[in-house]
Amino acid sequence: MVGMPNCKVSLHIFEARYRVLFNTLLSGDEDVEEGLVDRESDFLGTRRFGLVFVTDQGQLAEYGSTLEIEQHRQIDGGRMLVVQRGVERFKITEVVQEKPYLICKVETVDDEDEIDEEVVEIAKDTAQKFRDTIKLGMKEKGMPLPEDPTELDELEPKELSFWVASMFDAPVEQQNLLEMRSTKERLQRENEVLKSTLDYLVATSALKSALNQSSPGDAPPESTE
Repeated sequence: MVGMPNCKVSLHIFEARYRVLFNTLLSGDEDVEEGLVDRESDFLGTRRFGLVFVTDQGQLAEYGSTLEIEQHRQIDGGRMLVVQRGVERFKITEVVQEKPYLICKVETVDDEDEIDEEVVEIAKDTAQKFRDTIKLGMKEKGMPLPEDPTELDELEPKELSFWVASMFDAPVEQQNLLEMRSTKERLQRENEVLKSTLDYLVATSALKSALNQSSPGDAPPESTE
């Protein structure tokens, strides 16, 4: 899982070590299991934690995001549903502790480029490709067309680039986008991904249309000669 700045992430907490962590982070709130709160923790009641992508091979990414808990709810068995929003990105500089959960020293990072007219236009093009991709994808599934997400019109280019990345169902690609230090490059890469997806959907739609127009049982007309 990859967290993006200014984007929501939902987690289902059930492991004992994370139940301790999240109840500690939420100390002072209602609906907290006081018996699980670590009163000696430096993170007591802060509501913030870091999320870092780990590959299937167990490799820890160098970059991650700081998330802030916005909502939580205790459910059966001591489990917890938690919704948080990305605050900022960071780069890990040192691993301080690995168990029971990871603690690292980090430095915050941000994009290094400026938002000029070219970036604004790329953002508009990315937003339109996202609209087209969603609409054609829903059409192919025979589902009602959704309303346009308000984020496509309301977000500035940098925030939009992270929001679009959060919609991708490909953690490795998301991590690559998170690590980019250029809004322009991030939007350009998202443009490429969306264009490839859109081209695939268009080709699939055209193929279905062609197949529907022909009947497999039809025989060619007989010669009159």
